[in-house]
Amino acid sequence: MYDFVTYGDSYGLNELKVRIDDLKNKMQSLWAKGYSVDPDDEETWPPEDENQYDDDYHRRKYELYEKYEQALEEAESVLAQRQQEDD
Repeated sequence: MYDFVTYGDSYGLNELKVRIDDLKNKMQSLWAKGYSVDPDDEETWPPEDENQYDDDYHRRKYELYEKYEQALEEAESVLAQRQQEDD
């Protein structure tokens, strides 16, 4: 997983932008398959077609979605800092 807080200085602005786009694409793919839904949220889980989902597999994919989401927030924060420093 990306660690933008610790290693953000080693990424150039263009590389950060590429990483951000990559994370957004990965999150979009998981979202499109329903893995952005928290399996512990009783209001949204299980989905209407609950036979389609394996709870353990869904939980792992949801945790991956959350990791990507956190990495995206970190990357965007580092990018904003770096852009301010360059100004």
